[in-house]
This record gives sequence, structure tokens and C-alpha cells, in this order.
Amino acid sequence: MSSIQGSTFSSVAVNNYSNGNDSTKNTTNESSNKNEQSNKPEKTARVVVKASEKILKKENEEKELSSNNKNKEKATTSKQEKKESESNLTLSDVKFIYNRFTKARGNPKLLQIFSECCQSYIMSYQKDGSGRLLRCYLDRIHHPLSLQQRQFEKFNVKSSSGINCPSCNSLVASPMIYKPENRPAYGLLNGKTFFKEL
Repeated sequence: MSSIQGSTFSSVAVNNYSNGNDSTKNTTNESSNKNEQSNKPEKTARVVVKASEKILKKENEEKELSSNNKNKEKATTSKQEKKESESNLTLSDVKFIYNRFTKARGNPKLLQIFSECCQSYIMSYQKDGSGRLLRCYLDRIHHPLSLQQRQFEKFNVKSSSGINCPSCNSLVASPMIYKPENRPAYGLLNGKTFFKEL
């Protein structure tokens, strides 16, 4: 009888011990699960932060590339504009216009006209004969092309635009008709320009 009781006691004790281990295991598993679950949002947040950092870095690199390309394009454009604005004309490049006005005034010469305000090149002009340069006739402008082409456009003193410096935009000449010859021209404003003879 005592042996049966002893074995029963020992089996209960073993069961209790094993149940105790199981409960300890369950507690450990639950706490580890809780830790994993609490760590999950942190891991997710880290992943999101890293991904957003990568995206921002890529966007910044793209912006930098586009700004560099724009700067290169601007530099190229400004170089082209400078080439167009600065005349490299020489006397051999120019075909002087000879007509009754040339005969009346005398031998032609090529002048480069500059802005007094900022010293920038404005145009190349054929001056017939000697005397002061007071006006520029449209058919005597050789360069730039934008001004040269004006002789083929409708000319009206009131509506036609004057000549502005391409750099500082100051008005240097205003449209006029030279009445003795009924010729369209630009009257040079006093003190706004100077010229060099080629």
C-alpha cells in the first residue's frame, strides 16, 4: 500500500514538475513573442526610413544632374549669344552698298557701334562719306542679322521699335524718317553710343 502511494506521489510530483516546466516555457515563449511583436514596428520603421533616405538621395542626385545640365545649356546659349552679339566682321566680309546716296556723300567706311553705357557691341554700320554720325539708315546696317532684317519689315515712326543695347537694354536710337530723302533711319540718341572704324 505504501509503495502504491509512493509511486502515485512521485508520478504527481513528476507531472507537476513537467507542468511547471511547460508553464515556464509558455511564459518564455509568450515574452519572446511579445518582444518580437514589439520589435516588428521598430524594424518596419527602420526599413521605411532607409527606403525614404534612398529615394531622397536619388532625387537629390537627379536634381543635381538636371541643374548641371541646365547650367551647361545656359553656358552654351550665352556663348552663342555672345558670338552673335559680338561682330567678327572685317572689311573683306562686307559688300558695301553703292547707290545714288553713296555717290552723293562719298566713299563708304565700316563702323562698329557700341553702347556708351556698358561698352557692349550693338551693330556694324556702313557710313557714307565724312561728317558726324547722326543717324543710321536701315539699308546700311550690316550686322547683326536681327537689325539688318528690319529694312524688309514695315517701318513706322510711331509703331516701329527703336534700337536697344543687347546687354543693358538702354535705348540708343529711335525710329525716324530722314525727310530730305524720305529714308527710314534710326536717330542716334545723344551721348548713348560711340563707334570704332574698321
